[in-house]
Amino acid sequence: GSFGPAGAFAEYCVCPEGQISKVPKDVMLSEVAGLPLAGLTAYQALFTGSGSSTQCEALGSVSKGDKVLVLGGNRGPGHLAVQMAVRKGANVTTTVPPSFVDWLCDLGAIRVFNFRDADWAEHLQGEDFDL
Repeated sequence: GSFGPAGAFAEYCVCPEGQISKVPKDVMLSEVAGLPLAGLTAYQALFTGSGSSTQCEALGSVSKGDKVLVLGGNRGPGHLAVQMAVRKGANVTTTVPPSFVDWLCDLGAIRVFNFRDADWAEHLQGEDFDL
């Protein structure tokens, strides 16, 4: 689906009620303010076909069984991309600092590389990823 006219940096916006969520009272707005932009970034990269690779190939049509590599799976768009791709049935590989390895495994990534201990590029050399 389309998100209509884009724009995430205004002080106020008008949108359909079904496209917003209320922040619970026990959560600080400053803790979740970036969530919509991070989520939209992950969504667009995975599903809209509006991204392009460094070779100018269209990206963004992840489906069941696809192999997806997410660099920085612990970051805002990264952990959301992992969850979205896993939910779609993709096989996700990601890179994270040591303290995030278990969390990304819990989110469903099938391979999680601690980039401080493992040379993930060497381990993945010659492997093809769909995204």
